Amino acid sequence: MRAGRLIKFSTIGAGTAVRSLFSKDSARQYLVGTLLEQSGIPAKIGQMIAMRTGIKADAPSPRLELPEVRHLIEEQCPALAAEIEEITDHPQVASLSQVHRGRLRSGESVAIKIQFPGVTEEIDSQLDDFLALAARSPARAFGFSRDGWRGFLTEKLREELDYRQEAIYQQEARRSFSGTQIIVPEIFSQFSTARILTQSFEPATSVNDVAQTEIRATAAASLMVEYLASSLFDHRLIHCDLNPGNYGFRKSGNITNMVLYDFGAMQRIESLHASTLARMVVVAAAGSSAAELDWGPLLTSLGFDESKLKTIRAGIGAVMASLLQPFTGDTRWDPGSWQPGREIDKNLGDGRWWFRMAGPPWFLYLMRSVQGWHSGLKTLGVEVDTRPLSDTAKQIADRAGVWTPQRQTPHESNNSIHSRPQWKSSHLKVKVTEGAETVVEVEMPVAAIENLPDLVPDEVHAMIRNRGIDLATVSADLVQQGAPPGVVFEENAGKRIYRVWLEKK
Repeated sequence: MRAGRLIKFSTIGAGTAVRSLFSKDSARQYLVGTLLEQSGIPAKIGQMIAMRTGIKADAPSPRLELPEVRHLIEEQCPALAAEIEEITDHPQVASLSQVHRGRLRSGESVAIKIQFPGVTEEIDSQLDDFLALAARSPARAFGFSRDGWRGFLTEKLREELDYRQEAIYQQEARRSFSGTQIIVPEIFSQFSTARILTQSFEPATSVNDVAQTEIRATAAASLMVEYLASSLFDHRLIHCDLNPGNYGFRKSGNITNMVLYDFGAMQRIESLHASTLARMVVVAAAGSSAAELDWGPLLTSLGFDESKLKTIRAGIGAVMASLLQPFTGDTRWDPGSWQPGREIDKNLGDGRWWFRMAGPPWFLYLMRSVQGWHSGLKTLGVEVDTRPLSDTAKQIADRAGVWTPQRQTPHESNNSIHSRPQWKSSHLKVKVTEGAETVVEVEMPVAAIENLPDLVPDEVHAMIRNRGIDLATVSADLVQQGAPPGVVFEENAGKRIYRVWLEKK
């Protein structure tokens, strides 16, 4: 993190009444951002919520000024307030918190993470509203379960907002990687609370800046492979937010280290799921026949919905062979060549939404982690040896016992479930612009036209209704016509222009 200017903590100023502006806006922005970071349907839900609420998911985060920081520290962690000697005046700001570098009276250099006031309570109150909105979105056409996601998201969000739980995860990760080239900052429990987390300051170079340093990209990439293999199969605790701000690299003599930060978003992998994933890797590594195998039993073992998988059975083998490509032990794997989204689209078409909705919520958190990992490897821009992933998986699979894959039996076409209308378009698209800026742009399967009234913000819906247009009737007519390509409507709402159209690709 950026060091900033160290100033005496005692000179910051008197305590102040901390602003409440953070709670509502930050909570909404954070919830949308959390959904947008998930694979498939949750991201689409986040986009629709952003459109309906006017939230810009990438809007700049607010910031606490130093007097407010001092007030919160003195109020919530008096022991830390008494021990701080100096603190930076330029923190690293995130969506719900900011991190200051500081120095304790003992001389130790620390990073102090401080949560914005009020956001935890606000997120709890807004989550049900968000899920209700999601349940009325196009996701329902593909089996979105409000109840299933409510429990999971509530648990994960509360974990992420409780720094005591983050400290537990971080301490566990620190023990797991002790003695390796992966560094996890030390927690100062006596100076941490539910809303303040104090840890050792561990400098590192962001993955985005490795090319400008003496750190070899090949060494950094190898560490990333070893990290994923170990965390997924050995420790079964994965970091789900591998964005460039949450890890980095540094050299100590001739040794390159990987430093991990921010353990709020974590996912435990059950033993059964870890062994199932390991078996999948072994099967995929066995050869090209992976695309012809019946992956149903393994996927249902992970918690996938068997009834949803049946609708897309023909293409799943090829999809799985593609998804598991990084784990198959290539000695010179090029991360830039891996395009799982394109392969899913090619093999499943609109059925990709059934595949994404079939997966359990925890699996999407795993995919979030792998996506962040892959993005970092692409940034490094080098080929990497992925044998640590396949070798570790084989050890786990051997201990779990041999699984003999079966070849697929004859099956119905992927499109059997869509036997009702013969769609003339392939996608429904929504675009919201404000001046020259695109605020939201969403592409959905054409079947979403059936839920057209739910896609439109209330104020836009009212404007259209005032012009004598009933969106429910428009939706029903378009469905009956097979959704021919063309503009459905375009409406000006103040500074924003909402455009909805059907398109054939």
